Amino acid sequence: MLRRIQTINNTKIQYLSVADKIYKVKNIDFHNLIIEATKTDLVISDVPENEVFPIEELEEFRIKLCNGGGMRD
Repeated sequence: MLRRIQTINNTKIQYLSVADKIYKVKNIDFHNLIIEATKTDLVISDVPENEVFPIEELEEFRIKLCNGGGMRD
């Protein structure tokens, strides 16, 4: 668990923007290039600009988004 937290804290990828929604990154697996994120009620102005990445800029990753009902690719 500690390793996972260190991985996230060592990168600036803290949030993802998808259309007009903000997702909080929960896990980044650099070995398999997978990012898991959960939907928030935040808006873009609620989070530091350097921590938000448009999903389009992470095309090398497989992104799993959770909208509250479960994970989806």
